[in-house]
Amino acid sequence: MPNKGPHISIPLERLVPRVLGIPAAETAAWPTGVRETVCALAGEMFLVRYNPFIDPGLVRKSVTEALEKAC
Repeated sequence: MPNKGPHISIPLERLVPRVLGIPAAETAAWPTGVRETVCALAGEMFLVRYNPFIDPGLVRKSVTEALEKAC
């Protein structure tokens, strides 16, 4: 199944610290599922912050759905 999430060319190890301010060394110790969720949310936040054509309401809906699936 194709990935429905956003395509971002910044490596994830740089994206999470840039967007969330969490050092890569700290996230390396987290469980894989938690890291994947944080990376996905950081990607969504990055798009909203830097792309004026993205509808924040749609992103909020996507993030909410992702969090509900993760719980």
